[in-house]
Amino acid sequence: MFFIAAMDANTQGMGFEGQLAWTRKEGAQDMQHFQAKTAGKNIVVGHTTAIGLPPLKNRYVMVLRHREDGLSNNGNEYTLDELCQAVEKMETRVEDGKDSVVICGGLATYLLMMREPRLRKHLTHGYISHINATATTQYDTYLTEFYDLVRQEAKYATVTELPDGTKVETFVF
Repeated sequence: MFFIAAMDANTQGMGFEGQLAWTRKEGAQDMQHFQAKTAGKNIVVGHTTAIGLPPLKNRYVMVLRHREDGLSNNGNEYTLDELCQAVEKMETRVEDGKDSVVICGGLATYLLMMREPRLRKHLTHGYISHINATATTQYDTYLTEFYDLVRQEAKYATVTELPDGTKVETFVF
């Protein structure tokens, strides 16, 4: 299992009102990176992230629901216990060296992945893109706490650069 996230390179901001806050042009290279890393995978998102998510080809979206009530069960919604059981089954059946589950946000889901032992034990690596967003971008969600946890717990990290200058940190756990 791995995670993939993106944040403003200057502020560590991620979203505004449930959506990514940078323009399509600013995040174009990161979107290509996201598509390449998540193709053919099971992706886990929280309910708020799922609401704003466009259709994703060649991926199975697993939505983490925090409560038993208030959500319809479309077959892709999971309680924490159900999600942990599903991840356990998927991650123990994949070929050596491959992952089948990707945690894709939002903030509460990223933090849960780091703090819930039943999920954390499957975490092998992760990617955080540092988007060069405009100075006027507004945020109401910041990845600061998550980013700090990742940097503390990773065995090591490397940095690569996408063609547009977006830096991508790769963390290994």
